[in-house]
Amino acid sequence: MGLMSSVLESFAVLKQNSETWLEFSAGQNTETNLARFTSGGHFEFPLQVLRLAKLWIVGTRLRRVDASSGEVLFFCSTQNQFSVLEPLVTSDPEYSYTFVVSPTFRAPKIGATLLDRKKATVNLWGFFQVLVLTCIRVPVLLFALFNKNPLLVRRRFMSFCASYYWLVCHQKLLEEVRPKLVVLANDHNPECRTLIELCKRRSIETAYVPHATVSTRFHALEFNHSFLDGQNALDIYKLCEQRRCVDSPRVKNRRCYIVGGLRRLQSAVANPEAVGDALGLAVKGTDEIGVLSAVLHQLDGFGQVILRPHPNLSGKYLTRLARFAANEGLLMSDPSTENAGAFLGGLKYLISGNSTLLLEAASLGKVPIYLNDMSGGVDDYYGFVRRGVCLSCREVGDLRALLVLVSKSGYEPSRTGLRYFIGSFGEFFEGKEPSMVNNLILNILNEDRGSVGRSPIVMFDL
Repeated sequence: MGLMSSVLESFAVLKQNSETWLEFSAGQNTETNLARFTSGGHFEFPLQVLRLAKLWIVGTRLRRVDASSGEVLFFCSTQNQFSVLEPLVTSDPEYSYTFVVSPTFRAPKIGATLLDRKKATVNLWGFFQVLVLTCIRVPVLLFALFNKNPLLVRRRFMSFCASYYWLVCHQKLLEEVRPKLVVLANDHNPECRTLIELCKRRSIETAYVPHATVSTRFHALEFNHSFLDGQNALDIYKLCEQRRCVDSPRVKNRRCYIVGGLRRLQSAVANPEAVGDALGLAVKGTDEIGVLSAVLHQLDGFGQVILRPHPNLSGKYLTRLARFAANEGLLMSDPSTENAGAFLGGLKYLISGNSTLLLEAASLGKVPIYLNDMSGGVDDYYGFVRRGVCLSCREVGDLRALLVLVSKSGYEPSRTGLRYFIGSFGEFFEGKEPSMVNNLILNILNEDRGSVGRSPIVMFDL
């Protein structure tokens, strides 16, 4: 690929979608996104530059290995995305595929079955193209970010600049694989939004599998085919229709399918000390250690507590969390070695703020408790409490009384609520979702426009 052709196509994408749309979460949900990141003092901006340099270093190869061609290109950048795409390629699909991950992807040890995944990288020529694009666009970007919110420069600069790397990287990837269909599990981070926009320009069809429960803060559905987990996702995305860049071309003939959850929830228990009786505590980066300590005090005497950090947690907070667990004698579930089903299988209760784990716990017959003090300031973000999927505890101090009440009277989540979020819940095809989606993909590749045939999957056109 020539220097000018790559840079010009990148500029064409940026003309229709500025960096604040390609980095959708920070660019369009600015205040809530910034609230997730604590102040790093005077080192905030230098750390952002170092993180950008890390992406460049790990994403550049002297002799990069070309990705093999395939009818379907799967791409992911996080463990949560991987967990919903991996079941598709390990369910004996009848089409050829290439599975590609970002260069910073931390591979889960439990995904060892997928041995042929490739990393998205650029060669030295591609890196030079990234540098050219970055040098030209950064002044414009800095002006836009300072006008929007100066904290975006200090705390999120790297994620905006990453768009330049991904625009170059994905152009090379699409030329190598030449897919008929690109499948993603995220619609709002720069590594995925850049790929979506390039596919639009090249008339390549795209498909989407949500990696978690969706919300009204999401981007409008910009995929030809969306394999949604439940009616909730469809209803939410209908409310997001205006959340798109007005200059970006719209995808025509968008089709949605209600397919249920694709993430495997195996019941094997990795913590034998906690079989069926433990209390799980799902933790995100917004949860203060002091709040966790107060929660732990309320749980005293109810059984073994297992901490479950969010798969994307790393750095100082994860180190502090591990130290806290060790000091308090808690077990700690590692998402890279223990899948969600194994973790949930050892529990009786799950306590969390806004997390899809609450929904999955309810579907497995566990007692999910939504704790508002761990909500990150957004009450019932996904609507699990409102739909009767989980119990609600407003304050940490009320937790013990709620556990005593539940231990005596029990708890049964609303089956209607569960079916609203998980379209396959209680249906005869529950557990067969990956195979059914693969059949739909095969129909799409055969230019059958994703016909469901005799499938029980519900289909909608947007």
